[in-house]
Formats: sequence, structure tokens, C-alpha cells
Amino acid sequence: MTHDDVTSGAGPRRSAPLGRRDKLGLLGETLVVGAAVAVVSIPLVTAVPAVAASVRHLRRHLLGEPDTLGALGREIVLAIRDLWWVGILLPVALLVLGFNLWAAAWVPGGDVVRVVIGAIAAALVVVVLRAAARWVPGAQPARLLADAARRSRSDPAGSALLVVALGVCGMLVWMLVPLLLVVGGLVVLAAVAVENRWDLRDVNLDEPGPAER
Repeated sequence: MTHDDVTSGAGPRRSAPLGRRDKLGLLGETLVVGAAVAVVSIPLVTAVPAVAASVRHLRRHLLGEPDTLGALGREIVLAIRDLWWVGILLPVALLVLGFNLWAAAWVPGGDVVRVVIGAIAAALVVVVLRAAARWVPGAQPARLLADAARRSRSDPAGSALLVVALGVCGMLVWMLVPLLLVVGGLVVLAAVAVENRWDLRDVNLDEPGPAER
């Protein structure tokens, strides 16, 4: 993807299936985007735009395209412009759900209520992550979220993989707080992998079978 694609304001589109890159380079880029996500996400409301821009940065690296830090910085600014209300909505919604999770301890059948609230929170984060993973400059957030909700329903395995990745990242931070500088990159890598898995599935479905050739 060229710099013109970044600034043209093109709408969301399906990502190209990713190529293969050396593992050491991928590790380095994952650490870079992890640090970027951690720093940019300090105000909390910028976390979603940071992930969206970092997904595009990591995807460019995997495709062998220019992946400079300058391009990442520019895309973070564009992502904040496009996704600012999603960035506000997610932490507010999680705060409300967290309060209800705490209050459920004093409600009859609170264990069931907490399970339901936890499932809603996980589903919300997965949908927002999958929407962020498809962001391109100029994309409409409402459309991104609607498409992400559809993919989350149609691809429960991919959504479950994201939940597992989030759980592992949470456990890593619980074990060692400085890993906050790394886990953002792991979440971005998981989002790229899940969306690429979906793209490859679509490509395979589009290919004619032996009987059709």
C-alpha cells in the first residue's frame, strides 16, 4: 500500500492475503507497534485508533511494503480523526459493564449475571478490534462496526481466538506490569492474523471446485 493510499481517503476494503516475512523482523515490528499502542493509548480514548493504525503498519510489513515510523505516526493521526467516537465509546461502555459486574455481587443469581456481562464485554471488544483491523483512512466507523459484527458472528472461531489472545495478554500484564509495552503488539498481531484468516477463507470459497472447472 503506497502513501497515496494512506491519504486518499479510500473506503474500507478487503485486505490482501499476507505474504511471509522473516520471523525476527516480525518480532521487531510487533515490539515497535506494541510500544506505539502503549504510548498512544495513555489517554485511553486513543487506544482504538492506535490499534487501527498499528494493524495497517504491521500488515504493510508483512506484505513487504514501506513501513516507516513516520507513516505509522501519520496514520495514527488519521485514525484518531476517523475513530475518535469509537475510542470514547469503548472505555465508557467497559466502565459501565465493569460497574454492573461489581454490583452483580449483591444481586440474586449474581454469578449468572456476571457471566452474561463478561460475555457482552468480550463480544464488544472483539467487534471493536475487528472493526479497527479493517480501518482505512476515510472509512465510516458505523460501517466498520456493522461489518465487524457480521464477521464476528460468521467467524466464531476467529472471534474466540481474539478472546484467547486478549486473555493471554491480560495474564501477562498481571504477571509482569512492564509487559504493557509489549501486549499491544500481540493484540495487533492477533487481529491481523484473524482477519487474514477470514480473507483466506473468502478466497478459498471464491475459487471454483474441481467439478466446476
